Amino acid sequence: MSLETWKAEFYPVSAGSKSWGKLKALEHSLKKWRGLRKKNLDKHGVTKELDSSDLNYSENGVDWTFFVDARSCALCKLYLPKEGQEGTCSKCPLFEARGRRCDRADVPLGVSPYRDFKEYSNPEPMIKLIEKALRTLRAKERHKKFCKKCNRDLKTIYDGCMNSSCPQKKDPCL
Repeated sequence: MSLETWKAEFYPVSAGSKSWGKLKALEHSLKKWRGLRKKNLDKHGVTKELDSSDLNYSENGVDWTFFVDARSCALCKLYLPKEGQEGTCSKCPLFEARGRRCDRADVPLGVSPYRDFKEYSNPEPMIKLIEKALRTLRAKERHKKFCKKCNRDLKTIYDGCMNSSCPQKKDPCL
């Protein structure tokens, strides 16, 4: 077992290698964070020091590192502004579920879900936050309304179908 076997199981696709949608980015993040549980790290011989977000693996005098930060986060890749751009990650589903960034504490000198992992090797607050965001997103998806004629999203009952070629545009069927 090694860092490569850990990645094969919990991080098979690099966060920066795909164009993610919100749901897929959340699922990718959840898989990675579940892999950060101690039993899963131990199973692959991967270590994590307190007060560090890096995973480490050594074999035959060669050290390998995996960075658990914005570089390996599909959500950060999708929602964090690129270097030199203005903005915040306020559209991130974790921000929406929590009301602040995942690496910001609720209170001064408090611990955020991300920092709980970094400082105390505890991935559970991040896992719970991602699961909450997934539940919220899936609930929203279930409650979307669709035009019965063309099966496209309806913005609202008043706006009607977002597909301009739909014959029901002026009078959406609900």
